[in-house]
Amino acid sequence: MPKLPNFIIAGGVATGTSFLSHAIQNHSQIYLPKVMRPECGFFYKSWEYSKGLGYYSDRWFSEVKNEKAIGECSSLYVHGDFLNVAKRIYQNLPEVKLIFCLRNPTERAYANYRFSVLSGFERLTFEKSLAKEEYRFTNATGWKKEIQPNLYRRRGLYDLQLKPFLNLFPPNQIHLIKSENLASNTQSEIERLFTFLGVKYEPYENVPSFPSYSVKSKKFQILMRRMAGN
Repeated sequence: MPKLPNFIIAGGVATGTSFLSHAIQNHSQIYLPKVMRPECGFFYKSWEYSKGLGYYSDRWFSEVKNEKAIGECSSLYVHGDFLNVAKRIYQNLPEVKLIFCLRNPTERAYANYRFSVLSGFERLTFEKSLAKEEYRFTNATGWKKEIQPNLYRRRGLYDLQLKPFLNLFPPNQIHLIKSENLASNTQSEIERLFTFLGVKYEPYENVPSFPSYSVKSKKFQILMRRMAGN
């Protein structure tokens, strides 16, 4: 039998999922893949999903031992309403527990924009990128048609994105975390998460934050990333 997760940190982008996964990854009863960059994204990326659950298990969960909570973190899952991600997860893992981090939509949008600039995927100003967002979403081709690195406003429409999950999974399998609370009341939010996962309390890891810093020159940033091979 393939080893598969019983929980997924399922999004979203620029909401604290990296902080959360790094904070709990060394818990004695929790398994998360040691390498979390790039993220798994199995149920989001069609070219990965087409390889099947055997590939998913071998690629991400081959080192599972006797951990009680087995999981992965893919920040795009919650934004995959146009790719039927919720349905894909439910069909393969109907009893999986889902964890979503939600952040103030305006702050999330700008943080996502900064990340896209840093990654070399954005050359427009924030204002112009918002004006072109729907055009880009509709007309994207190749890998951008699925990954959609230039969605900023749309990824804050939580009612649209959570609805497919809420329609398929019972409430006791869904755990919502407000990112602002995770930052200001980390202890209590981590304790709530441990209770949700059914694991004992252990001190969580002190990890650095993962902000996307502003960039003075987009062209220079893109050039430096290309020179570094990123």
